[in-house]
Amino acid sequence: MKIFIFTPYSLDPMHPRLEMLRDILAEQHDVVVLRAGGKRNPLKVINYIFFNFFDMYDILKFSNRIKDCDVLFIQDLSLLPTAIFGHLSGRKVIYETLDHNVSLRFYNLGKKFRFLRNFGFLIRVFSWLEKTMAFRFADKVIVNSEALMKYFNGRAKLLYYSSPFEGMDVNNTPDLKPAFLYLGIFSEEKGAHEVLRLQKKYGIPLFIFGDVRDETLRSSIAGNVVVHYKERMSPGALKEEMKKLSKDHFFVGISLTKPAHYSYETQESNKDIDYLAMGAPIVGNSRRPTAEKISAGCGVFAGDESGIKKILTDPQERSRAAKRCRQHYAQRYSGDIFRKRLFELVE
Repeated sequence: MKIFIFTPYSLDPMHPRLEMLRDILAEQHDVVVLRAGGKRNPLKVINYIFFNFFDMYDILKFSNRIKDCDVLFIQDLSLLPTAIFGHLSGRKVIYETLDHNVSLRFYNLGKKFRFLRNFGFLIRVFSWLEKTMAFRFADKVIVNSEALMKYFNGRAKLLYYSSPFEGMDVNNTPDLKPAFLYLGIFSEEKGAHEVLRLQKKYGIPLFIFGDVRDETLRSSIAGNVVVHYKERMSPGALKEEMKKLSKDHFFVGISLTKPAHYSYETQESNKDIDYLAMGAPIVGNSRRPTAEKISAGCGVFAGDESGIKKILTDPQERSRAAKRCRQHYAQRYSGDIFRKRLFELVE
């Protein structure tokens, strides 16, 4: 069976979930990944008709290739209208969305064009369009959180993110010196300033792996000798980096995403799941998905000074927390669960 994965996500390095999807499906099927985006083109002005919620330029550009596949796997709201072409071509269509993208895109649209912040009705319009197209033209809808299950009225299939760090040789030895770890986009909305304040308060090294686009944040990092930053890299390269560092450090993951919009408020955070897989206790905030992991014994809240100090200084507490992290991950997010559910959905 030939499967086309149509995605807006990065291929260099490849987005972790996309890489996992491709590799698992390729065990039994012929998989081709096609990426939307790329070079600027004046014809992309067509996207503004849809307030950039849909990437109609790339959808139309790609539509003539649909006939060459058996299953069309669409990632992200921006490419959802492709499902119409897939359905009309008699192909099986899977739609996967990893965020409450309507609220996320509206938030980013308001940052770019401030006057559009008053156009709140766009959230209702595009939410209706997303659900209508998803259930009318897709055979399956995949989501990665309970919040999105609720958004789709329980009619989607839940497939949690599974971490590429599962089973990795990161021992997170309790007797080693502690260090904070941050994975992913490092921005104001993701709590970057709060992360730097935590590092300063507790005086231990901080390792950041991801994208830092804000120049002020870049300057703050560059001027701090105990903050180590490396740009986003492939899961394979990051695993090798983490293996080396874990020989000298016990990692504590930081997750302080702010509820800047509904998606950030309710969505699962990949970094949280990566931390669990590595056995790295989480220092997090009260954002619901993060708070649930902390309440399950997988970390402490950022305002709990005594709890943080205990994690940083008590080897026994570190050992217990690391064990709980890995157990919680295995019960809910493991690669075996991901693989089984993915093949069930495709078959």
